[in-house]
Amino acid sequence: MAFGILRIEKLKSAAAIVGRVKHNTRETATAQVDSRRTHFNAVLGGSSDEVMKNYHDLLPEKKRKDAVLAFELVLTASPEFLNSASVDDQKKFAKACSEWAKEKFGKENLLSMAAHMDESTPHVHAVFMPLKDGRLNAKHWLGGPEKMKNLQDDFFQNVCHQFGLERGVSREVTKSRHVHFVKGAAAAFDEKEKLLRERENKIEEAKESVKKIADNLKISPAEIQALKNYRANWEKTTAAGLKVIARDIEQSGCATVGEYSQLRENQRRQTQNRKL
Repeated sequence: MAFGILRIEKLKSAAAIVGRVKHNTRETATAQVDSRRTHFNAVLGGSSDEVMKNYHDLLPEKKRKDAVLAFELVLTASPEFLNSASVDDQKKFAKACSEWAKEKFGKENLLSMAAHMDESTPHVHAVFMPLKDGRLNAKHWLGGPEKMKNLQDDFFQNVCHQFGLERGVSREVTKSRHVHFVKGAAAAFDEKEKLLRERENKIEEAKESVKKIADNLKISPAEIQALKNYRANWEKTTAAGLKVIARDIEQSGCATVGEYSQLRENQRRQTQNRKL
């Protein structure tokens, strides 16, 4: 018995959105990708730079600090269905998922969409902004258990049913807290995707933090690298080398190591300018 699978995750930071999009466009390397099948993939919305430009263009000036900025859908089916299907049938399923998502959440709210045919189980990613009447309104699109149940029902009726897939057992039957039911292999896929997302989010958040610090301090990437080199060289300095540095500081008239370092950096820049 094969099931249709719909998963929805809210995104509350620009870094999270970038991480999703870079994975979806393959700008970020993904270990489980079969590169021989990547040419079967389809991407809508452009590169991460293009997507984020569109995001900033659409983002309202006023928003809550804890607002849901976007949400991502993952639409797929049990591996026993998709892995035994032909490439044409996989593409038909991906197209049906894509059309359903655009109709349900609005083409005007779509930031990025990708059909991944090069992973172990083909699936579709879709990132939307929860815009309603010019405002961020995730509750309108996703709010409440009843709304989520209706989305699952609609996905089954308009997509899964035509491919002979079963709908996951509803909460009313299972008394489960989950909106949908997936079998073991599909759950494993979901967990793998979650771990990958968490890792990519941490990487993007770290990059964003470094960029903000550099912007605030007005430090260029070259200067950051120079600081790294300076630290590495300092840690390798011997006792004899420290004596030489101490002598140079004394002769320079500087009161502290920081002043001496700034003096040396200014001298280095003057030398570079003369060369230019």
